[in-house]
Amino acid sequence: MSQMIEPIHCTHAKNTTAHPGQIVLDAQQKCQTPKAKAADEKCLKAAQEAKEALAVVGLNQLAELQASMEEAQATMTKPKAVRPHPLPKKHGIIMRAQPAREDADEDFLASDDDSGDDGRKKKGGKNARLLSNAIVKAHKNLFTAKADSCDQPCVNKKGNSLP
Repeated sequence: MSQMIEPIHCTHAKNTTAHPGQIVLDAQQKCQTPKAKAADEKCLKAAQEAKEALAVVGLNQLAELQASMEEAQATMTKPKAVRPHPLPKKHGIIMRAQPAREDADEDFLASDDDSGDDGRKKKGGKNARLLSNAIVKAHKNLFTAKADSCDQPCVNKKGNSLP
């Protein structure tokens, strides 16, 4: 017959000093005397009442704060809206500093009028053309400066050549 080898049982290190029936003892309901139970309930009730009292005090403080804020808002006047003043239209992209003259405002306002006989101003006009020309020039200068700075052809991330 073959001989059966039984496994060797070793106690885990933390269980060497533990009482084997401690699990059962912990699971049992503990008995209290009526006096002890009454004392525990009295203590729990006192703790609950103290917690409720603190909550009431906090709510009273919050109510006082809200009331004071409402009073402050009721007495506060509404601030007047700030409306920007229109500025005269400036012609050209680059404005150079000129010496101040007393009649400078009158000359500027007189030359500012682009309106026709009907009193309406033209849409776009000279400023729009000057601005678009300046953008095109800056764009061309930017790409020619990039092309001149490197000996190899300029390409973007996809590999397409740039002008």
